[in-house]
Amino acid sequence: MTKEFKKTFSSRLEEFEDTLLFNTNSSIHIEMPEEVKIWKQKASKIQSRFDFAIPNYILDEIIEHEDSTCKDNLYYLINCAVMNNRITLENAKRIREIY
Repeated sequence: MTKEFKKTFSSRLEEFEDTLLFNTNSSIHIEMPEEVKIWKQKASKIQSRFDFAIPNYILDEIIEHEDSTCKDNLYYLINCAVMNNRITLENAKRIREIY
């Protein structure tokens, strides 16, 4: 590691430590934002329809554009996932059939 990296890392670590809130038991409690909770619920609902793992970037696209009729970006992302061996062609076809 370079000195610059160590300096940057240590300063960011100090900033992070300064922002943590500790309760009386000295354990860390971080509340998950509501948007993240909603996203996780929707993602698990989508994922439960399939017997293979769907990459998060595809889940993001499905969730963000669930009411949209234009699915071009979703299909591009699915094609990229196939090309990068994240999902198989058969699994890509299954996602396209539903979305």
